[in-house]
Amino acid sequence: MFPMKLLEVDVHDTSESVPGWFTFFISLTSPMKPATEISYLPIIPAPPNTDVVFTGLNYLSHLSHTMKMPHTIVTAEQAIYDIAYG
Repeated sequence: MFPMKLLEVDVHDTSESVPGWFTFFISLTSPMKPATEISYLPIIPAPPNTDVVFTGLNYLSHLSHTMKMPHTIVTAEQAIYDIAYG
C-alpha cells in the first residue's frame, strides 16, 4: 500500500549533496501549476455578430437590474462599440 523505500542515499558519495526537506517534499509531490495564467484571448478573424452583441448587452442589463445595480459597466473593443452605439 505505502512505499517502503522513498529515498536511497549513499553517505560516502560526495559528488552529490543531499537535498533539504523542502526539495525532498517537492520531489515527492506532483508538479506545481500556477494559480492563474495571464494571456490574451485568441483573435477571431470575423466581424462581430449583431445578435450576439445585443444578446450579451441585454443579459448584462438584466443581471445588473436583478442585482439592483444603478449602472452597468461594459468594456469592449471598437467594433463592438460601433454595433452597440452606432
